[in-house]
Amino acid sequence: MEERNITMPVVALRGLTVLPGMTIHFDVSREKSVKAVEKAMVGDQKVFLTAQKDPEIEDPTVDQLC
Repeated sequence: MEERNITMPVVALRGLTVLPGMTIHFDVSREKSVKAVEKAMVGDQKVFLTAQKDPEIEDPTVDQLC
């Protein structure tokens, strides 16, 4: 099987867990997250949702994401 990398916009979720196949509504307020959703909307409509380890951190780094 050939390995390939996919690049897509990411939204870090605070205090919320989303599992595959779930449909959920949530608010997007951080400027980075808004831009990620906007990029997905003009592209292939896909966005990567990930949990944030500490929901109090406003601007998490890659190490602070699950």
